[in-house]
Amino acid sequence: MKDISIICPVCEEDIIIPAREIKLAVRHKATTCGKALVGCPNCSRALALPDPLPETDAELEAWPGNISDVLCIAMLNDEDVKIPAGKFDNLGKVVYRPGGGGPALMKRPYMAKYGIDPEKALAKMGRGGEEPFAISGIGRK
Repeated sequence: MKDISIICPVCEEDIIIPAREIKLAVRHKATTCGKALVGCPNCSRALALPDPLPETDAELEAWPGNISDVLCIAMLNDEDVKIPAGKFDNLGKVVYRPGGGGPALMKRPYMAKYGIDPEKALAKMGRGGEEPFAISGIGRK
């Protein structure tokens, strides 16, 4: 499988969707309302990959036959989007808290419900890195 280069329908920027992200989206389709969701690396919006999606690993390697057929659609309108307030580790699973309240969700269900990739959104806000925030050089070597 190869990376896909498309134009995001939300921010209208050229983006590359990594092959790993596509494989994960296809495998998690059952937890996201039957849609394979990927996040735009530029605007963090959740994008749904078009049907029909591959079922087996062999089909997944051959998909897409024609990259121009891959047109992602934005998941939700702007009123439904909730920026994540943070994340925490729950027994090895990263769970994201939506801003404005609500139940904490894992990445793919969060994308399906709120229309934004929480991992990419937190990274754009400077809160997605693994390195802790340092004040005046304290904590850095």
